[in-house]
Amino acid sequence: EVLDTFNIATTATPFFSNADSDSLQNTLPDSLKKGNNFVHQDLSKMGGYGEIRKGGNFYFVEFDSTRTQILGKNSEGMPNLIRMNYGEGHFLLSSNPFAFANYYVLDDSNADYVSKVFSHLPEADFYWDEYYKQGRSESQTIFRYFLSNEALKWLLYLSVGSLLLFVLFEVKRTQRAIPVVEPPQNTTLEFVETISNLYLEKGSHKDLANKKIKYFFDFLRNKLYMRNIEHSPEFYKQLSEKSGVSLKEIEKLFLVIRNVQAGKEIYDTQLTSLNEKIDDFYKQCKRTF
Repeated sequence: EVLDTFNIATTATPFFSNADSDSLQNTLPDSLKKGNNFVHQDLSKMGGYGEIRKGGNFYFVEFDSTRTQILGKNSEGMPNLIRMNYGEGHFLLSSNPFAFANYYVLDDSNADYVSKVFSHLPEADFYWDEYYKQGRSESQTIFRYFLSNEALKWLLYLSVGSLLLFVLFEVKRTQRAIPVVEPPQNTTLEFVETISNLYLEKGSHKDLANKKIKYFFDFLRNKLYMRNIEHSPEFYKQLSEKSGVSLKEIEKLFLVIRNVQAGKEIYDTQLTSLNEKIDDFYKQCKRTF
C-alpha cells in the first residue's frame, strides 16, 4: 500500500450546501477560492484552476513534514498536492487523481492546472503508468446491472436455465419419428402357391398345362432364339444342338406336349409328367450357358 509506505493518510470533507460553501469560500484568501491551486506565487491563480466535482474533496491529513513539501491545496485550503523525498529522489503525490482524467483535461482551466503539476517533474525520461490500465474491475457484459444485484442475478440465471430446458424438451418432443423400413420379402413362392391352389380348386389341369407350355415356348424363342417351333425331327435336332439336351430327352418332352395339346382334358399324371420334363430341360439347358 502506498499510504503505508510513505506513512501518509487522506480524508475527505463532507459536501456542503450552496450557502455553507459560499460562507466557507468567503473565509479563504482570494488565491484559494473556488478551485485547486498552487502554493507557489508564480503558479497560483486568482480563483483557482476549477473544481473537480468527483473526488475533489480529498486531501492529505498525515505526512512526514520533515521530508515533505506542500505544492498545492484545494478550495478549502487543505493540501492535495505534495512532494515527498524518498531515497535519492522524490515523489509527487496528488489526492485528487480525477484532475488528470481525460474528461477534466478538456477544460482549459484544468488543463492548465495539470500542465503546471507536470512542470515540477525534472527534464528527463519518465514512465507513465495507469492504475486502471486493466479496465473496469466489474463485469463488462450487458447484464452487469443484473449481476451486481443478488436477486436480479438469480432471476437471470433461472430465466436462462428455464429457456434452455424448454428448448431441449421441445426439440425432443417434436422430433420426427424415424420410420421402420422392413426388408423386402420374397413373395414368389407365395404367388406360385396361390396360383397353384387356385387351379387345383377349379380342377383346370388343361388350362394350367397350356400356360406351362406357352411359357416354355417363350423361353425357347427369347433364350435359344428358336423362332419357328414345330414338331419335326429337324427342329428337335436343332434344339438339341443349341440347348445341349440330348435328342432323346427332347423327343420325349415334345411327345408329352403333343398329347397334352391334343386332348380336351388331361389327368393329374399328365400334368405332373409335363412339369417334370420341362423342369429337367431347364436344368440341363442352363448348364450350357
